[in-house]
Amino acid sequence: MAGARHGAGAPLNHAARLTHLCMAMCLLAAVAACGSPDYKVGDTHIRLPKGAKVIGVPFWLRMLPGLDDNSRELLVFLPAADIAKSVAGYSTRDGQVVQDERLLISEVTVQEREHYRVHSLMNDFLAHRGRYEGESAATYFPNLRVWKLDVGGGLFDLFSKNPSGFQTAQEAQQSWMGSCQEMNLVATASGRDWLCSDYVLTPSLMVDFSYSLKNVPNHARLRRYLATTVEQWVVPSDSPR
Repeated sequence: MAGARHGAGAPLNHAARLTHLCMAMCLLAAVAACGSPDYKVGDTHIRLPKGAKVIGVPFWLRMLPGLDDNSRELLVFLPAADIAKSVAGYSTRDGQVVQDERLLISEVTVQEREHYRVHSLMNDFLAHRGRYEGESAATYFPNLRVWKLDVGGGLFDLFSKNPSGFQTAQEAQQSWMGSCQEMNLVATASGRDWLCSDYVLTPSLMVDFSYSLKNVPNHARLRRYLATTVEQWVVPSDSPR
């Protein structure tokens, strides 16, 4: 996960830093009173709804005029309760673990979009190379309706269809549900969990997201919801900001 890249320029003197700090405090108060602000992901402006919030990025750096670093990535927190309102069956909690989402929203170039449209891993899978060299047959989990393919190192991929029948990388991509790791987690009801990572492309952006064992059955619905929801956050270029 790439970090924010701070913009270049002359260092701010002490007076300027104090001025910017005061501006930041005023902006924080204004945002609290008026609602969610706009953020930039590369050249794309997005407007977060109530409940969603940016995490892991200095708020003042993104909000002060002239100090936006034009990062191509934004890390956004989305509450599980909000997701459950739109995703039927979404599990908001497993024991003490709340199933909130932390979305990595990225701007992608045309070349990157083509790469992620059919991930290079799917070509490796068909060629039995890289992480898929000498892989064993996938195991079907009827209660989850998924196929689990171990790839070594405690990692595995999930597929919605039996991966042994794929003839093309496109077929594999359409069925691929991301990469996962099983772990012991005493805070869950069963004491174990799967941490799975996947992504979805929208017309404007790419959204990396994660999901747990509890929400494996909801993966397709979650994926569609995130694609639609994040694209709705995009502010059209001709809209007033």
